[in-house]
Amino acid sequence: MFASCLLFVCTVPLVAQDTLEGQVQTVQLSTTETKVSTEHFPNISNDSESNRPTGSLPSYHIPTERKRIQMLVKAEYNTYGYKTYRVADNEKMFQKSALSNMSLGAGVLWEPKGFNRKLGVEIDAAFASYEELAQMNAGFLPAKNVTALSFALLPQYVFYQNETETVALFIQAGPTFEKVISDSTPMKTYVYYDDIFGYKVSLGTRFGRLFTTVNFSQNDSGRTSWSNFVKARITKVGLSLGYNLSK
Repeated sequence: MFASCLLFVCTVPLVAQDTLEGQVQTVQLSTTETKVSTEHFPNISNDSESNRPTGSLPSYHIPTERKRIQMLVKAEYNTYGYKTYRVADNEKMFQKSALSNMSLGAGVLWEPKGFNRKLGVEIDAAFASYEELAQMNAGFLPAKNVTALSFALLPQYVFYQNETETVALFIQAGPTFEKVISDSTPMKTYVYYDDIFGYKVSLGTRFGRLFTTVNFSQNDSGRTSWSNFVKARITKVGLSLGYNLSK
């Protein structure tokens, strides 16, 4: 009886140890099998870095910064007409149309910071020629082949431009000033020259360095009769073509 109890006591730890070792081997085997099965599916991984998307990043176009102050050259052609009238009652005295006016010159465009290239100011200077100025008095020839030095101050607003800033639509409007420097009229009796003041409105488009505008302008013709009771107004419609030297 004593021998049987001793055999039982000695056997129980061995059986427990065998059982425990068998469970550990089973757990180790399960872990090994899990690792092997994971290797068969390379897309499954516990590493968070491997879950990040691969491939090249999208590229973005960064436009070249334009200069804030740009030099321009431009040529302009207008067809125009004039109307002479008496100041007291605005009665028409002389009227003519389908005349030609041309100019060639240069300008500066300044675009201040902080407005996303929407606002700018253009200053132009040019040599302009008129086929004739307004006729003021009956019996006297109107001034013909007149050459003037022309200036314009044109604030500009860009209401559309693409991301690369190569295509844009803009509008300009501002005052103009012209100073007559020569003419070929033989008779100037009772008529004299004065500074020509007016305004100009332009709608334009830009393609890279090239730009073109459609223009409407009016001025007071710079001519006044001796009595100062007769005035004249010149109305012009035309087209200008320019090139940006500093972009």
